[in-house]
Amino acid sequence: MMDAPNLKANNHGSPGQCKQAREERDKLLTPAHEYMINILAERLSLEPTAVEGFISDSLSLAAFDNFFAKGGCKTISFVYQKCELPATESGHTNPKNTKGKNILRLFIADLSKTCLTGICCSFTRPRVDIPVTSENIHEEIFFKMIDARDGLLKGTMNALSFVLPALETGQNWGVLEKSKHGEKLIKNFKYTIERCLNTLKDAQMSNESIIHVTTVTDVDLSKLASLEDMKAAAANVDMVHKMEEILMQWYKQIEQILLESDQLRKGVDTGGPLTELDHWKKMSIRFNSIISHIKSPECKAVLIGAPYQQIQDDEDVAGVG
Repeated sequence: MMDAPNLKANNHGSPGQCKQAREERDKLLTPAHEYMINILAERLSLEPTAVEGFISDSLSLAAFDNFFAKGGCKTISFVYQKCELPATESGHTNPKNTKGKNILRLFIADLSKTCLTGICCSFTRPRVDIPVTSENIHEEIFFKMIDARDGLLKGTMNALSFVLPALETGQNWGVLEKSKHGEKLIKNFKYTIERCLNTLKDAQMSNESIIHVTTVTDVDLSKLASLEDMKAAAANVDMVHKMEEILMQWYKQIEQILLESDQLRKGVDTGGPLTELDHWKKMSIRFNSIISHIKSPECKAVLIGAPYQQIQDDEDVAGVG
């Protein structure tokens, strides 16, 4: 599939030719295309004409052809997020003063090459032994959506959260219920879904609990790799002052984190054992990320380099004495 924002034509036609090619693509849209366009419009709260316009921004409808064809691909994905303006070869007329700017638009996406920060809409066909047509499309394809605007992990978790309750309320498992090992298979399937959701929940908790201290940008700490490097840095008064400022920033951040952790601990006292367990999981991730930072080469360089001038001064005083 194509990643529309990076789509570039090999041959640059005139504006008139590009517009004509766009009109020709519009004529190729069938009721099957319109069926998918209407679903996208409804789920994204857009007008069908707007979705159709976004699709026309693609230089080809080959992704649709492949999805509809017998033996074709099983999935076609669309992403709705801020990205580059469509290529001029698409025949799209871009507003003035928008060059280099990102706009909110829908495009056909290759998810392996797309950094998802918006909404992903996908159509899937469970079988490819028959073509998808205007007559059978409503029976042959399924729609799913992941809203990653608050993060991909959270979006995936929200998209799957309905599955387990739906399985628990389902009463009819068809022939599986009548098979010899049907009950065990159903139980294992539910357990797998539950474990998947718990894994996503733990990953989300970990992602939210990790502490990121201020990144040093004005000092190249990678150059402070040896004791000689430390001595050279200690001889530079400006460098020493910078490292002292960095240490003070880190100190204040870690102090604030510890204060927040203590406040969070007081709020857990009224909860049950599961709340307590979740709290200490978060605290463990927080403290481990602080320890990881303290053990990092960058932090060691600052911890050693910043006090080195003071050590030298003390030694000089002792020598004079």
